[in-house]
Amino acid sequence: MSSVTVAGWIAHGVFLVLLLRAWIELRPRTAVIFVLLWCAGYFGLPYILYGELYFMPYVAVLDIALLLLLGWQTAGDLRIH
Repeated sequence: MSSVTVAGWIAHGVFLVLLLRAWIELRPRTAVIFVLLWCAGYFGLPYILYGELYFMPYVAVLDIALLLLLGWQTAGDLRIH
């Protein structure tokens, strides 16, 4: 298993945790929008030349966007339990 594969699994795990936090702390509509964005990347990127190589970075960008959105909506204090 390569380090890229491990990073991809970590990105997906973080995405799921942040998605759950968004569902609880924000509106469920926000979480659904991010799921739709993930689906758009999962089903759409293979149609682009070498698009499957960009899926893991795409998920990482979704992670960053969701983390910034959660931090901004909760006054910058994101508690980790």
